[in-house]
Amino acid sequence: MAALVAGALVMSACSSGNAGGVQGSGNVQSQTRPVPAFDSIEFSGAGTVTVEQSGTDSVEVRADDNIVPLLTTTVAGTTLRLGAQPNAAIGGATTIEYHVTARQLRGLVLSGAGSINATRIDAPQVSLANSGAGRLVIAGRTTTENVDLIGLGQIDASALPTQDADVNVGGTGTATVNAARTLNATVTGVGSIEYLGNPTVTEHVTGIGSVHRR
Repeated sequence: MAALVAGALVMSACSSGNAGGVQGSGNVQSQTRPVPAFDSIEFSGAGTVTVEQSGTDSVEVRADDNIVPLLTTTVAGTTLRLGAQPNAAIGGATTIEYHVTARQLRGLVLSGAGSINATRIDAPQVSLANSGAGRLVIAGRTTTENVDLIGLGQIDASALPTQDADVNVGGTGTATVNAARTLNATVTGVGSIEYLGNPTVTEHVTGIGSVHRR
């Protein structure tokens, strides 16, 4: 699992900017939540999600004891949804962490300012999306990869080798992939697509964005 962020930095990262919201008690606790099977994850809000593909589906939440009840870990269809309750106002937290294991994983969706770090992923097809200011990092292996990045966030799939990648970037963010055979790259705005490997590249750039080998 990724190392925990220093307390002062996490307090800043986990603040919702609502000074009138619930302030973390400073008493951090962990809680394991039972969940049915899922194969994709959607995360919105602040905090950090670490994901590891393994033989079980599980979720552990770690936060201030008065913040933990405000965090949701629900499964709709085959999608695990993580984040704060719709009406929850969190003014600041010592830390907000979700530690997830999944038997199968085919998709990750990030919105907001949080981050996702996924490791040991082994799937024939993976879809990645980021529509906020956060960072999504994934490692493992796949055959086909679809990447959508909107906004000023990042998607780093340099450690997820794939045969074919379809990447769309809009805004100012950067997406990085590792493709061996083909790369279909579309950039709108000032964002960029970086790639490793030696794929056949088809690029469509509107604006001053770029597609280049790292």
